[in-house]
Amino acid sequence: GLVNAKSWDNFSDALKPLANIDPARFQHVVQTALPQPGAKLSSQFLFFLSALNGGDIKSLFGEAASRLLAKERPGLMNQLSGDFSTMSALADDPQSGDWKLALIPLWTGERLEQIRLYHRNTGSQEDGNGDDEGTRFVLDVELSNLGHMQIDGLMQSSKNRLDLILRTQQPLTEDMRLDLAEIATAAQDVLGLSTGLAFQARPEDFIEFPPNPPTEQGLLA
Repeated sequence: GLVNAKSWDNFSDALKPLANIDPARFQHVVQTALPQPGAKLSSQFLFFLSALNGGDIKSLFGEAASRLLAKERPGLMNQLSGDFSTMSALADDPQSGDWKLALIPLWTGERLEQIRLYHRNTGSQEDGNGDDEGTRFVLDVELSNLGHMQIDGLMQSSKNRLDLILRTQQPLTEDMRLDLAEIATAAQDVLGLSTGLAFQARPEDFIEFPPNPPTEQGLLA
């Protein structure tokens, strides 16, 4: 199903006719609606999550592109609308324990990769530590060039701290680790947060979603 798919195929299929019929509209949709690596990633993430919260695919494509696709590929547009409604329901209801799941497409410039964003509030009685209230999130993705990757994070607003663990199947190169450390430092300066970043390349440490609910193992102290 959508949860375990590596890409959102119906969305990919909709982009193709849009690119052929109206290249300018295609570029607009890609640049505004699809998260992609780069300086605008955060704002694109928020735009997609906002549209997902509303549950209407037209808010993602825009009225003009939606009308065009509904005219040219009505069956595909109906399938896409059904996908988006399902994704919106997934994001709204806890899937495993009190974890919620948002499926987010990532545009690499050539293809769509699908990110699974699991998130929950911590510091509940289940956690056993009310002092660590915050948001725990896990970004889980299969990338064509790097394979399976997870970003495991804990944001503690009360401490103004963000801890991250980047899990990969194979060790990252020294250059890649340095680049990511620089990004974390830049985020620390811009957001005014203290940050921690660690790397793991042990497949057994990956958190499995679903059926087993994720545990709190592995987070930085």
